[in-house]
Amino acid sequence: SLLLLHSGSTSNGIHAQIPSLGETTEVSIVNVDVVVTDAAGKHVRGLTANDFEIFEDGKPQPVSHFAEYRSEEPRNTGFLSPEAAATLNEKPAETAASQPSQRRTLVIFIEIFKLPGFRVEPFIASIKNLVRNTIRSGDTVSLVTFDQSATLRVASTSDVAAVERELDEVGRECVGPVRDRIGPVSKQANQERAFNEEVTARAAALGIATLTVPTSDEVAVYAARIHAIEARVDMNRRVATINTLLSGMAGIEGRKVLLLASNRLGEYIGAEYYYGAGLTESIIPPVERSEIDNRAAVRSIIANANASDVTIYPVYPTGLDYTPADPTVPDVSRAVLMNEMTMLNEIAEKTGGITSYGTSNTAGLMPQLAQDMSSYYSLAYRASARRDDSSRKISVRMKDRNLTARARTEFVEKSDDTQMRDRVLAALHDASSDATFQLQADLGPRRRVGRKTETAPLKVRIPINALTLLPQGGKHSGAFTVYAITGGMLGEVSEVTRRTQTFDIPARDLERALAGHFTYDLDVIVNDRTQEIAIGVIDEVSKEYGLITVPFEKVAVR
Repeated sequence: SLLLLHSGSTSNGIHAQIPSLGETTEVSIVNVDVVVTDAAGKHVRGLTANDFEIFEDGKPQPVSHFAEYRSEEPRNTGFLSPEAAATLNEKPAETAASQPSQRRTLVIFIEIFKLPGFRVEPFIASIKNLVRNTIRSGDTVSLVTFDQSATLRVASTSDVAAVERELDEVGRECVGPVRDRIGPVSKQANQERAFNEEVTARAAALGIATLTVPTSDEVAVYAARIHAIEARVDMNRRVATINTLLSGMAGIEGRKVLLLASNRLGEYIGAEYYYGAGLTESIIPPVERSEIDNRAAVRSIIANANASDVTIYPVYPTGLDYTPADPTVPDVSRAVLMNEMTMLNEIAEKTGGITSYGTSNTAGLMPQLAQDMSSYYSLAYRASARRDDSSRKISVRMKDRNLTARARTEFVEKSDDTQMRDRVLAALHDASSDATFQLQADLGPRRRVGRKTETAPLKVRIPINALTLLPQGGKHSGAFTVYAITGGMLGEVSEVTRRTQTFDIPARDLERALAGHFTYDLDVIVNDRTQEIAIGVIDEVSKEYGLITVPFEKVAVR
């Protein structure tokens, strides 16, 4: 989808510099959700802020806010004064009034796999139980499947029954014979080796001593390479889908969890093909290893999750799924498992989640995931504001070394621009928002401009009394920025487009202006997969913002 913006009417305004409130010292509040367990893996409750240590880039930080969230109501010590924060390690924080539990957002990503029904059923049943026992009014859950491309099976909802019905359908799709990725590659490599041996033997019989044929390892590389290239294309789609999901969650407040059931997200792309062709990790040529190295892609997921404050629970449901019946085909299931779990362990460790493999083990993980979503601590500390999208390392430790804290390991202080981009992207998939003022929008009749593209005018109305106006001589000045994005099916989104509009209102017209609104005009170009547009407007002075989504299906095409 493509979107174009044109500046709109500003009534009596003229272009001006963005006004400023003057010199200010900004402080960011960095929130970190922490799950605490004992040596037996059980959740520990009843702790106070004094039980925790939190570090930013290796430097200890005084806790300025502390809350314990439980299945019932949270214990909350509220925001502490700077003086109280400075002495937090000397005395327990006092308990303040309870506050409602945080909103929880669960996104379930399942890559379609094939296993016998008796292995699939407990896996699907455990996820249904997770949803049933976790999601309540105000929470949302989404379901996405991936099979070479992504499908949004259930959009953000609190309808548990709808999610359960779709999970049953996903379970049926996962039942079937195990996909044999290794057999064809192994047989191809063996056939080429046999052919080369026969050619060499015949050449020797004819007295041809200088004939050069590929070595056994070269044959293995040739057989595996084409399959690894195909796997890379698939991997790129997979990683892009996961990162799209994480970016869409960034603008949502509250506790956020991604259950990531992937069939291939390993350290090396298509490593199983090299193993199946007869190579081991240690003898895969360096050039090939560099080509199939997937660590940077997986670490982009980790960085995106931490920047979006999302905890990932990555699981590999198929586990040891492949034992070849043909004795000439090597059993590479353990090597594949190690390749997968290396990166899944890293994802879990650095985002505060837990990992597992095999459908039975994964089913056993779901109750703990449910507890993690319902029983955790929220810590916060004050940090100097940079708002430059730079990352800072975070470490949470327990003073009682017999306890374990799980939390994200990185914080990204996002700029106002990045936050607004996150918000409008989230608005495409999430109906609720914490916007501070309301927008209105009208979409005009669409017109066909190409075989698969259409255009439509969109008018966005921004209430002037929601904007901060600064007196400057005989006028009042302000500025706002409009953000827009079009979207359809998961991943079918345009780039976020932004335009900034400054304005001046003569003092004599201020009272009348405050009763009206600015109108901003947009020309929207869409295709047959576009379903809606999300609009965000931020007041450049106060940083308050508004959001609105406009569906396309209600508009006629002329």
